[in-house]
Amino acid sequence: MPEEFKTRKATPTDREAAYWVCLKTGDHGDDGEALFTEDSDALGRIYVGPYLKYEPDLALVLEDGKGVCGYCLGAMDSRKLYDRYEQEWRPGLARDFPEPGGDPPRWSRCITCITTRIITARNRMTCTPPSCISTLCQGRRAGALAAG
Repeated sequence: MPEEFKTRKATPTDREAAYWVCLKTGDHGDDGEALFTEDSDALGRIYVGPYLKYEPDLALVLEDGKGVCGYCLGAMDSRKLYDRYEQEWRPGLARDFPEPGGDPPRWSRCITCITTRIITARNRMTCTPPSCISTLCQGRRAGALAAG
């Protein structure tokens, strides 16, 4: 008999499980657990947490017989979500996870990810996600066309 799945609205108690799903798919869709041994919640805090907090009506989880095994997150207005991320979410992360010292090439992938996404990117980000994505896609298309 095929396994039963259920989709439902996420609740605050789903945060830990949603962060776990993010970790388990955190290496380009593969298990990222080995890459984030120092902080298994790092990816979830960056990519899942803001949606659960600021867009709870658009946060769904997928459950099987063992519990949460997936999620679907959305935003009614990506620019507003990004602004809240920048103004409300990221400052707390930057406070709780200060920039590490030492030689950056020797940082683990986990520390590099946290530092890049939370601290350093703030100073380099010049566009909001929708326009960055558009620019990235245009660049990829141009590269594909040039390649032939």
